[in-house]
Amino acid sequence: LWVSVLDFENYKKKSGLGDEDAQKWQELFGTKEDHVISLDDVCNASGQSSADIMRKNPDKTDVMHDVQVINSDMTPETQKLCLKVIEDANELYEEDEKEIVKHIKQELDYLLSELWHVCIVVGRYSSFHTHIAGFNLVVKKNNKIYMMHKTETRQE
Repeated sequence: LWVSVLDFENYKKKSGLGDEDAQKWQELFGTKEDHVISLDDVCNASGQSSADIMRKNPDKTDVMHDVQVINSDMTPETQKLCLKVIEDANELYEEDEKEIVKHIKQELDYLLSELWHVCIVVGRYSSFHTHIAGFNLVVKKNNKIYMMHKTETRQE
């Protein structure tokens, strides 16, 4: 589990964390380079166990709570990463589906390397596509269907 840069920015606003303190956190966790702070990073820095942190922050640890997985060949960890990206995109862009899809695609390209394809569907759909094994996810969340899969990059 992890904390995204968006989570960190929201935390800064809510807690009144000053720029100097925020910079110390970013240097400690390397958010400028890594883009995410893992649960292990937080445990190591705070001296707390992962169980303690998860008990104190249940909303950050259960991204699967309102999700129906329709089709997937991903590991549970990769599914959770994708769902965290979906949550962040929806929080950032609310109902702007074009920006949500763009954000999800760009984040997955960054976090899991290129070449991701992302669609949001409302209502019935059919799909037929080729993907790299282990990188296909179709989920229903908040009455929307999110389809994402990764393909190989073209060598020219």
